[in-house]
This record gives sequence, C-alpha cells and structure tokens, in this order.
Amino acid sequence: MLKTRIITALILASIFISAIFFLPPLFWNVLVLFIAALAAVEWAKLSKFSNRLTFVYAGLIGLVGLLSIFIRPDWLNIGIFYGIFMAAVFWVLIAPFILWLRKPIQNQLVLGLLGFAIILPFGLAMIALRAIGPWLLIVFILAVSIADTAAYFAGTQFGKRKLAPSIS
Repeated sequence: MLKTRIITALILASIFISAIFFLPPLFWNVLVLFIAALAAVEWAKLSKFSNRLTFVYAGLIGLVGLLSIFIRPDWLNIGIFYGIFMAAVFWVLIAPFILWLRKPIQNQLVLGLLGFAIILPFGLAMIALRAIGPWLLIVFILAVSIADTAAYFAGTQFGKRKLAPSIS
C-alpha cells in the first residue's frame, strides 16, 4: 500500500510541479478549479450527499469558479482576500467550536457551507501563491505534505485510536 502511494505521489507531483511552473495563469486557474471541483465531490461523499446533490454541489463550485475566471477576473484579487479571510475565521473560530460541541453535523446545508468555506479558500490560495511566485507555492505544498506524511507515520506508529474514523 505504501509503495503504491509513493509511486502515485511521485507521478502526480511531477505533473503538478510542471503545471505550477509552465501553465499560463488562465490554464492554471482552470486546473485549480478542476481540483476544487474534485474536492467538492470528495467533500460531498464524506458528507453523505446523494449522487444528485453531489453533482449539484460540485457543479455550483465549478460555476462560481468559471464565473470568477472568465466573467469577472478583475474580482479575483478581492475574492482571494475575502476567501482567505473566510478560511481564517473558519479555522480560528468555527472549527474549534464544532470540535468543542463533540456532535457530528447532520444538516446537509451546514455541511455544504462548511465545505465551501474550506474548498474555496484552498483554490484561491493556490492561485494567489502561484501569482506571487511558483516557489512560494511549492514551499507551502511541501510543508503540508511533510506534515501530512509525518502525521500518517506518527499515527501508524503511536496511534491507538483513529481521530476521524469516518475518514481514515
């Protein structure tokens, strides 16, 4: 299993790094939008949305992205600011409150909004960091990858119970 993960990661990383350095901004934005739509599908599955609602949810995120990229690209910088502000509010205030409640969220509207608050800033940050400089984006991706890999191995070695059994 680990060998397959490593091979897959190396292939995807080489393709993604090439895209970071060589795609024109418009095509980069479309690639990030595609990745965000895939993330929306994954979020919808984790939230146990129906197949139809999953399609609508991912389509809505895709539509918002397409409108931002092609209809109002001049709003992108404003969107980046508010999207990252929204992420900060989510991770500093909302996520700790949800964890403090210790109750799973069942309301699909709330789950959809939470997914939007996670996925949208991710995409906007990918666009903004690349615009600042591709190496900055690479550093952020490496930091997240190293933390995720370390958490995986620490959990495998020392973990006694899963923190998120529905995901793990």
